[in-house]
Amino acid sequence: MAFKKSIFLANPSVEWIEATATRFDLGEGTKWSEAINATFEQLIFLLEDALPTLAVTEWEALLNLYKDYQFPAHGVPAQVARDLMSDGKVIDLSQLKDKEAALARKVHAYTQVQQMAILYVIQLLQPLPRAEIASLLNEKKRLTLASCVETRLTAYHQFS
Repeated sequence: MAFKKSIFLANPSVEWIEATATRFDLGEGTKWSEAINATFEQLIFLLEDALPTLAVTEWEALLNLYKDYQFPAHGVPAQVARDLMSDGKVIDLSQLKDKEAALARKVHAYTQVQQMAILYVIQLLQPLPRAEIASLLNEKKRLTLASCVETRLTAYHQFS
């Protein structure tokens, strides 16, 4: 459902949109709604493409890690492996249990975009009841951002 919103865009956002969406050569101004929607479409495509495949137990460990975490508006850089170590109150991977250490090594090797995709999934799933998350994780061969968004919106509409 499309609707009109009044929003504030920070200077970097305005500059990005003007630089990528304004057709100076055609003398056209910026088409703001079109540009913002296109930017989000591209962002979602990149995050979906970058989202790593993780085992159910790995998703559960990460969801548990961030269960009480308040995601900041500006969460860059993502440091999931560091967060796993901080949660375990360790400074060396050898101090973690084998499964936790393996997960920390795995996510440490991920790119920033892959880690951000993981954090977006966690942010989407975090407020859902654990039974609903378990059902989503177990029914999907590969978790997607689209399935997380759909599940979150379905839950939202049930409670509103």
